[in-house]
Amino acid sequence: MRRNTRRAVGATVAMMAALATSVALAPPAGADVSDCELVPEAPYGNVGGGGVFCPAGAGTFTYRAVVDCYDGYPNPSNPQYIGTYYGPWVQASMTEETSSTVPCNGYVPGSGIGFNTRVEVR
Repeated sequence: MRRNTRRAVGATVAMMAALATSVALAPPAGADVSDCELVPEAPYGNVGGGGVFCPAGAGTFTYRAVVDCYDGYPNPSNPQYIGTYYGPWVQASMTEETSSTVPCNGYVPGSGIGFNTRVEVR
């Protein structure tokens, strides 16, 4: 009986050691968007829209750009709010740069301006 108990304890210890090694070698989990660049950065505007650009190695998470769009026509110094627009969901990559962008189209081509870019992670 003691021999079987020792074997069971030995097998359990071996399995726990193997599990601890595999957990220690696993890639980091969760979203780390701190390396991603938001264009335009608040409070600045960007003609044409905005986006989120994540460098290679930022993590493995899914994200998209959220941009408030304004129309600069007829008065670029007093743009009028159009709406909040969402870019496509993108999977960040450990090996490639990725981006999610939003075009802002105004009444006249080229008059759309993106403000308040932010990133949404799921």
